[in-house]
Amino acid sequence: MKKIFTLLTMVFVMSTLIFAQTPEGTWKLAPQAGALKVGPSLDNLTWWSNSESDVTSRACLFDDTYVFNADASFQNVQDGSTWIEEWQGGSQDGSCGTPVAPHDASNSATWAYDANANTITITGKGAYMGIPKPYNLAELSDPLDAPDDITYTVNRLTASNMTLDLNYGANGSNWWRFEFVKVIENDTDGPTDFTIAEGKKTGTKVELLLSGSDNSGFVTYDITYDGQTVSKSGVSGEVTTYMISDLAPSTSYTFSVIAKDEAGNTAANNPQELTTSTTVDLFFPISFTGPMSYMFNDFGSSSTTVIDNPQGDGKVAQFVKGDVNWSGTWIALDKVIDLSVSSIFTIDIFSPAAGNTIKLKLENISDNENALELDKTTTKANEWETLEFDMAEATVGGQGPYQVITIFCGFDDNFTQGDTYLLDNFVQKSATAIGDTKVEGLTIYPNPVSDILNIKGLDEGTVVEIYGATGTLAKKVQVANGTINVADLPRGVYFVSANGATSKIIKK
Repeated sequence: MKKIFTLLTMVFVMSTLIFAQTPEGTWKLAPQAGALKVGPSLDNLTWWSNSESDVTSRACLFDDTYVFNADASFQNVQDGSTWIEEWQGGSQDGSCGTPVAPHDASNSATWAYDANANTITITGKGAYMGIPKPYNLAELSDPLDAPDDITYTVNRLTASNMTLDLNYGANGSNWWRFEFVKVIENDTDGPTDFTIAEGKKTGTKVELLLSGSDNSGFVTYDITYDGQTVSKSGVSGEVTTYMISDLAPSTSYTFSVIAKDEAGNTAANNPQELTTSTTVDLFFPISFTGPMSYMFNDFGSSSTTVIDNPQGDGKVAQFVKGDVNWSGTWIALDKVIDLSVSSIFTIDIFSPAAGNTIKLKLENISDNENALELDKTTTKANEWETLEFDMAEATVGGQGPYQVITIFCGFDDNFTQGDTYLLDNFVQKSATAIGDTKVEGLTIYPNPVSDILNIKGLDEGTVVEIYGATGTLAKKVQVANGTINVADLPRGVYFVSANGATSKIIKK
């Protein structure tokens, strides 16, 4: 009985230690992209978020601290300067300036943490966390209307990181999210468990996977390569990704990375030598068979991966529907889409049901509201079909240029979470003929092709060389009656070369 009592006592003590975390201490906004986010719901914080450069341009905001004292008093510490917006008398775009009452810590304030309800309430007119404008179910348009208290939902609270959510709209709509890190006094400990690994890559891009832990809750990575240094910040203990662009194909690069914390303590890693792939630019036509790494960016809890084609040979993209109808995925291309070539795009799709909505969206790489979008409906269930999107009929949300392909599968009110779609052969059709590729006097069609490839512009008997995506010669054949037979080639991307001209095709 004594042993059982001792064990129960140990469990109770350990549980108390685990759940005794409180916000007591000094906090500041995490100096990273996404420390401030806002959107219509917690699952869709996409209206606005701060960028990496905002950490510098809004330094007067990111150096503000929020002090939770042991006696339950609370302080906003701004050191004479913070970010002032138009509703506070500042400029239209906002700028650093003198704090405006009552959001200048001129009134006393207190804090209360409810661990059961997962809430923090700041009481005191003008006291706030993150930014002062939003409060419970509303936003301020006049500083003098500041509420007497604000209650935040605690999304995460650890010894070094705190995430707070604030519902400022009616009926549970409109949310802000604030990411904070704890300020460590006299910190002399550098980051630990520092690793660097290779993620996805193309002929011009390499993704770095960086990870490190620090007692400040935050790690900055200084990445040096090819005579230049860039920085990327991330949360302690989590993998931070950084995409290096504008690299040369088939080229080795050495990346030296130093991890550091807010106090300047550092940890270095052994230099990593990574080689870009031998593929050319990621652009149309896109097939998922071959060595190219396709960098899917999923949202709405969807998941997209390249898998062996369960319905045939080669590889395809598998999209698993998330928990909201707008869940989807996007790919950034290496070149801008030229709509003067053609406004018509086709996608091969294997849908779990007929009648499902597939939305194609062409977006500006830095502004997803600058876009064209068009819906099509599947007509077959558990069978491949080709959907055609004429973006001349699309809803226009901007003037371009467009360099991102976004696709939403099952964009319907009655969608089913977990539905699986297969995708392949993203093609921009030629303006000259359906599926044609016209280059330097040659016209090649159809594209994609299953067996017979028509080639106009070559003399009878001309030798045509066909190379795989890795640059290896796959086939050499003579033109006969204006055609060549490619039925024996596996599915994938190929390059047809003749008389000094080269054209990209997809073999279905």
